[in-house]
Amino acid sequence: MYVKKYYTKILTNLASFKSKNYRLALEESFMKIDEQMLTDSGQKELIKLGKSPGSDDIYSSETKSFAGCTATVALITPSEIYCCNAGDSRTVMSKGK
Repeated sequence: MYVKKYYTKILTNLASFKSKNYRLALEESFMKIDEQMLTDSGQKELIKLGKSPGSDDIYSSETKSFAGCTATVALITPSEIYCCNAGDSRTVMSKGK
């Protein structure tokens, strides 16, 4: 939920994204979301998310979240496809039947 809420905004606000350096933008965006999760406000939001109904958060105490995520992002332009992953996520692309 946290990454879904913030990732696109972080990515599209980067100078590297605006200048169409998509490879760098994807690398920077993964680092930025990680940095944001470590801020005081990020920690508070992660702890709150961990306490939401249906959440089985074993990665938080009352004051610190140890949450992380794996992610796969595909950025598609008219001429290229960029794929970026963090953690143990992988992407497979196929064509055909």
